[in-house]
Amino acid sequence: MVVALRAGFWIAGQQPPSVIVEPFQIAAVLLFAIAVASVVVAARGGLTGPSRAEVNRPVYEERSASPLNREAICIHLQPIERAMLGFGIPIAHQLGRDAQANCQVDRVELALVFDPTVSALYVERHDIDRSYLDPKSAFFWCATCNSRLWVVHADAATANTPWFPENALHARTSADVAAL
Repeated sequence: MVVALRAGFWIAGQQPPSVIVEPFQIAAVLLFAIAVASVVVAARGGLTGPSRAEVNRPVYEERSASPLNREAICIHLQPIERAMLGFGIPIAHQLGRDAQANCQVDRVELALVFDPTVSALYVERHDIDRSYLDPKSAFFWCATCNSRLWVVHADAATANTPWFPENALHARTSADVAAL
């Protein structure tokens, strides 16, 4: 209110009273902070948007007779999904165009098996705004369709987490784990 009154006096070319002049700087800083906070909240989905846990929670659905659900994952990630299903890795489709595969990715083998464009889709990261104790994320991401195929980050994987793509070393390890 102080900022609006001060602006009114300024537009009218009049000198504002000291009651408006003294708290003006504090009011202007608070107004700026509120504006920045509003922009940040709007960019992150608003106050009533889904929480990060709700967005990342897998939603399991009935699979059709076809191994691929054409509406669930984008056409650019379908070759990766098809290959994962071929290796026996189950895929849970989430809300929107995302899916979750419980496997870790061998970057070297990925570059050997697939063309470089598929290798370029793979991302491992740790979100800057998250705690360092939070798990890191790994996924195949199609920027064109904003679709993700989430996988297990190497730092969060266990001995039981299968590899994709599987090679002779991983096959032996997976067989040993299956025997347990």
